[in-house]
Amino acid sequence: MDALDRYRQGVHLAERFRFEEARVALEQAVALDAGPDALAVLAAVRGELGDTEGAAHDLERARELAPDDPAIALLDATLLPMVYRDNADLEHWRARYTERLDAWVRDGDRYRSQADRILGLARTNFLLAYQGRDDVILQRRLCEGLTTLLRVALPQYFEPRRRARRSKVRVGFASAYLFDCTVGRYFASWIEELDRDRFEVVAFMTGTQDDAFTQRLARGCLAMERVNLPVADVAARIVEAELDVLVYPEVGMDPRCRLLSCLRLAPTQLAGWGHPQTTGSPEIDGFITCGEMEPAGAEAHYTEPLLRLPGLGVAYEAAPVPPPFTREELGLEPGRHVYGCPHSLFKLHPDCDAMFADVLARDPDGILVLFHAQNTGPVPARIMGGRFAAALEKRGVPARRQLRFFPRLAATDFRRALLGMDVVIDPLHWSGGNTALDALALGVPLVTAPGALMRSRQAAAMLRRIDSGEGVAGSPTEAAKMAVDLAGDRSARDALSARLRANQARLFNDSNAVRHLEEHLARRRA
Repeated sequence: MDALDRYRQGVHLAERFRFEEARVALEQAVALDAGPDALAVLAAVRGELGDTEGAAHDLERARELAPDDPAIALLDATLLPMVYRDNADLEHWRARYTERLDAWVRDGDRYRSQADRILGLARTNFLLAYQGRDDVILQRRLCEGLTTLLRVALPQYFEPRRRARRSKVRVGFASAYLFDCTVGRYFASWIEELDRDRFEVVAFMTGTQDDAFTQRLARGCLAMERVNLPVADVAARIVEAELDVLVYPEVGMDPRCRLLSCLRLAPTQLAGWGHPQTTGSPEIDGFITCGEMEPAGAEAHYTEPLLRLPGLGVAYEAAPVPPPFTREELGLEPGRHVYGCPHSLFKLHPDCDAMFADVLARDPDGILVLFHAQNTGPVPARIMGGRFAAALEKRGVPARRQLRFFPRLAATDFRRALLGMDVVIDPLHWSGGNTALDALALGVPLVTAPGALMRSRQAAAMLRRIDSGEGVAGSPTEAAKMAVDLAGDRSARDALSARLRANQARLFNDSNAVRHLEEHLARRRA
């Protein structure tokens, strides 16, 4: 294979989340002199593998080869580690991000001659949301720069869109995640349960994944278009559909939808909380959120008006309860208390470390179980292990093999592993969505300390709806005490599990939220 073939192979593998194989192909492409594009994609792949230093080096080389390429400059500006070494490391990277993003926006005129290069953006600023801060200023600034370039590259997609004259409201859903994953499971009811006497539903699948769940969603649509195409072509296909309302279930995970959200493709355009962070885009007319999860004054956290839905905001299907793994099958010693924080490592803010250490200082028999992220290399776990050891040492807790890493598991095996835990601990600053729902559906006790932003308050709202809020702590210290008390009291734990299972109807398969969504959509079309 020549350099171009290796580059194309690397892109193909990266789009399918096969990052280690993609890294090998792209390194070969770079060695064969594939140019700045290969370096940019290689940097994105290294970032997914947790190799931030390698990614920074690749981007530095790419910028030397293509100093006026806006996409490469933006990749460099928004580079962030998957896992931070401590809070000082987080502060360093946030300052770097802010400084370089500002420079990228200020240099917009420099990039105008190559504005169309932004359409090949290789990744989003996905990791910013996990810093636990209000990002509204940074998100608005990002979209200011994107809009400047997109008005040059695709000026035809900034004109107002007229509504077609028809009896039903035509709603389109655009996402790369219309398959069996968190986003797909969360928002399936929006696609499948809108009243077909009032709404026509069209879906645009911008990604490469396609499974039985995708086929199920397709059967619920007037049409589902596979549009794993260049951004300009996707935009054209969406405009051709003559939608009344365009909904992005998430903005911030998929590069295509990140760019599309800055264009005007329908008369009304809305974003959901699949990635619970403001889009920052002036072309998004409303942010659909869960009212019960938002704090007082939440409007200040968004550039968009908030459209609040009750409950979970969706009719979420509770997964069936599988047989549990035994402690032996999990490689865990009988008789020890198991605390799980079953989330990808990039969701674990450095502030979590002291809470975890507090749990294990209170419980000498405790084990903390963490999970590797999807298809990542060894670097994130190595950094997390160092953080954990430092937190235990700071508390004076001797090492007793308290930390265990589980691999990423298939959905059923993941739920079987949850059933082997005494208590699930919700991360600080990034509350579990699908993971919390899985735990509650299984009756596994959950402890959370909600913060100031919606994305830290999801599990708290779920607990309050299903069982009057038992497990909702006022601080990380209180959360640690709650977790240890539950783990050490089998009868209290069993009683709580029984209540969680008995009250599931308050949380799952509730179509009331979809009825409220219908009213929001109808009003937006009027």
